[in-house]
Amino acid sequence: MSQNLSMLFSVPLWTFKAESPLVLNKQLLQAVKEEKKMDSGVSISNRGGWQSHGKLHFKEEFKNLVDLINEHLLQVGKDYGFGAMSSKLKVTSMWANINDKACSNAMHSHQSPVGMPNPLVISGCYYVKVPKNSGQFVLEDFSRPMRYLQLPFQEQNLMNSYTIKVPPKEGSVLFFPAWMEHSVEANHSNEERVSIAFNVALINQPMQKKL
Repeated sequence: MSQNLSMLFSVPLWTFKAESPLVLNKQLLQAVKEEKKMDSGVSISNRGGWQSHGKLHFKEEFKNLVDLINEHLLQVGKDYGFGAMSSKLKVTSMWANINDKACSNAMHSHQSPVGMPNPLVISGCYYVKVPKNSGQFVLEDFSRPMRYLQLPFQEQNLMNSYTIKVPPKEGSVLFFPAWMEHSVEANHSNEERVSIAFNVALINQPMQKKL
């Protein structure tokens, strides 16, 4: 791109890798399987497959993942501009997703209602099992006019794109703004795709632990 070009606005996406992903993923996969036996699941963004309740962060079996998230959360908060308030960023919900063949997750966001006491500011996802062709993670900016104008761009770049596809990698954890629209493509493999998603809130008021 031209040296005279400045990009004025940006959307952050953080990617971190677990130090021992094979060990962590084996543990998490077993925990998710056990959870599925006890939980009939919910239907929110998932189209087919199974999605657990959102309280896995309270369970001992998922403590290592919560620790991994917290390990990077302070830096994410500071990068995002929360400054000293970054220490008040806390995981407030966490759930597992199992997408079997042809299953996907519809476009949605985790944006908090206006006036919510402890607003969700960051969302994320950890990849436990990602077979080849099991669906990319898709981020979409509905506010960009390029989505509606359908201009004849000859190549895709950061100025004219409104959709970004992120190839998932086992053992990686993503952080992104909670207001960002996102989805997961259909699983075209013959194996299940397993991930664990979470929300992070800025805690302004005391929160009670609920099981």
